[in-house]
Amino acid sequence: MCEEGQLIPNVCTEQTLYKGKTLTVDYESSTCSTCGSEIVTPIQAHSNQAHILDEQNPRLANQS
Repeated sequence: MCEEGQLIPNVCTEQTLYKGKTLTVDYESSTCSTCGSEIVTPIQAHSNQAHILDEQNPRLANQS
């Protein structure tokens, strides 16, 4: 990343394969406003992992 722009958060829906099961999840990332590089921040990576786990086992996600 060029470190000159601001990171613009994005959310898109993507399909991913997790433990042999295809899941549709919201995927968070950020795009640099200057160079257009796309990155995933540590916080977004944690959220993405949580989205996958919630989708993999929706019964547990509904208990919280």
